[in-house]
Amino acid sequence: MDALVGGYQVAFTGQVLSQAFFVSAGNWGAANPIQVYKSGVPINDCRSGVCRPAYLWFNGYLAPTVVGAAKNGVTGIPSNYVPYLAPINNTPGTSNFGNNNVAVTLKDGSQVQTAYSPGPAGANPYSQTTLMGPYNYAADISLYKVFSLTERIKLRVNIDTFNAFNIQGRVNPNATDGVESLQTSYWTPRQVQFSARLSF
Repeated sequence: MDALVGGYQVAFTGQVLSQAFFVSAGNWGAANPIQVYKSGVPINDCRSGVCRPAYLWFNGYLAPTVVGAAKNGVTGIPSNYVPYLAPINNTPGTSNFGNNNVAVTLKDGSQVQTAYSPGPAGANPYSQTTLMGPYNYAADISLYKVFSLTERIKLRVNIDTFNAFNIQGRVNPNATDGVESLQTSYWTPRQVQFSARLSF
């Protein structure tokens, strides 16, 4: 869109978007309905050893050992939180905690641990589930003016700004745990470009 402001031309364009993503379908334990938290629930994610603000976007799988743990855990989780999928082995302190390994008895009577996978592909009830990510907004603006140097020679001077309002933008949450990190940006930082064009 173009507009005339004080003898200068202003052109701008904007976009609003949200990217869909598939949720993780690798666990085979208890299944519950997916609950999407509108705009995300503010939480503190300390699992890396450093506490950082984040959003819980949906009820992905957070191990019982990290839910509510102030040190190396996640705090601020809603009181009614139940993960939509959990591993088969989801009891802290038991063997194979946090995975989907099961014991299989072989013909000779010995047992081996193997990952549970009933097959065929797509057997998990959430294998085709998609969610919409956060909405992101951005605007690019150009300011330019054309100077007539002679009857035939014209000089056009442009100032172009990309992501003019320097909006960080929000990235999609992790497809497994539902946590949206605020440590990365969806958009690149504001960029300004100066250019001139001589036509004759």
